[in-house]
Amino acid sequence: MPSQQNIRDPIVYAKYFMPDSHWTWYVLEFDGKETFFGYVDGDYQELGYFSLSELESIRGPLGLKVERDVYWKPKPLSEVKKEISKAQKITLTSYRFLFEDFFKGNLSAYLFPAT
Repeated sequence: MPSQQNIRDPIVYAKYFMPDSHWTWYVLEFDGKETFFGYVDGDYQELGYFSLSELESIRGPLGLKVERDVYWKPKPLSEVKKEISKAQKITLTSYRFLFEDFFKGNLSAYLFPAT
């Protein structure tokens, strides 16, 4: 992958994710051997370097390995960041409703849904 150092909105060529965790790695550059440069969405978001061997050695809380998203289509980093932001808003909204129901005493609807 060519360097995108001076490109305003670089292309994300690949996505790796941990199926049993919230960690995701978006690849902007790869040296062809071991080292990636990309955008990491984990406990917080940052641009940085990560290695293939690192991804291969990581296990999630359920023991699952990092996987490559084989359906990923390259797209600009700005689009990826918008998708992450939208997903976070949906998750926060879902938690807000769950906690509101819990404190109102309506949690039984979640625990024992009508059949």
